[in-house]
Amino acid sequence: MRECEALQEVIGRLIGRKQAQKAKNTNRSINLMATGLASLQLQCCQ
Repeated sequence: MRECEALQEVIGRLIGRKQAQKAKNTNRSINLMATGLASLQLQCCQ
C-alpha cells in the first residue's frame, strides 16, 4: 500500500509539473514518465 501511495504522489507531482511547463518541450518526456508511472501504479494496486 505504501508503494502505491508513493507512486500516486510522484504522479501527482509530475502532473503538476506538466501543467506548469505546458509551453515547454519537456511535456513529451513528462507525459512518457507519467504514463509509465501510471502503468506501474495499476500493476502495484491490483
